[in-house]
Amino acid sequence: MTTLMAFPDDDASRQQSRETLVGRLKDLDDIGAWREFFDTYWMLFYSRARRAGLGIQEAEDVVQEVMRDVARLVPRWDHDPTVPKFKGWLKKIVLGKIADQFRKRRPEISLRDAFGRPTDSTSGTSTEASVVDPIAKLEREWDGEYAAYLLTVAAERVKLQVSPELFAIYAFHVLEWHSVEETCERLGVSAAKVYLNKLRVGRRMKRELKRLGYVPANSRQTEEDSETGDASASTASAVA
Repeated sequence: MTTLMAFPDDDASRQQSRETLVGRLKDLDDIGAWREFFDTYWMLFYSRARRAGLGIQEAEDVVQEVMRDVARLVPRWDHDPTVPKFKGWLKKIVLGKIADQFRKRRPEISLRDAFGRPTDSTSGTSTEASVVDPIAKLEREWDGEYAAYLLTVAAERVKLQVSPELFAIYAFHVLEWHSVEETCERLGVSAAKVYLNKLRVGRRMKRELKRLGYVPANSRQTEEDSETGDASASTASAVA
């Protein structure tokens, strides 16, 4: 089994920084930043690969290859106007590595749809076509899942920075989409406390999301997310 890349402990990586994590990655010698990036993102890469239909070792290989490509390409990322924003840039790398793993499989395996719908090899369907279907699905799902993943990471970090009571109020009202009235009734708190807590904890959430490289959608996109049922992207946009 492939051994996943790891980075040594570095107390500096735990310190708050005004610079975003993505910005710090440009310094390839910043071990703290690279360790935090790996610890933060590896499960996103791995879970996307597994959902596409790859095996455990294949998914681990995707993680390794994505890390290598990010290290190779990130120094020039922000300076090249032809390169998309980090979310889209990272999506292109991750999905490309997933597709590469499908191409490495034996033909009789590659000609099987990754989501369990058999592909008839006599129909003339190419190996490339069998790769496109799962990748296309992941393309459609990426934005919402990326937002949900970073929202979860940010929430776990902020949870350690505030009291359990304050985080419970914020989570119930903002992250779980309950109204102020419902929050007051369920948790036995005043409306003023709900509003004040939303502002205080919300600032910490925004700071963490910004450090992680999350760029909120505009208000129009947030509305579109709500209409299409993409609550995760909409919540992250509202928080940020």
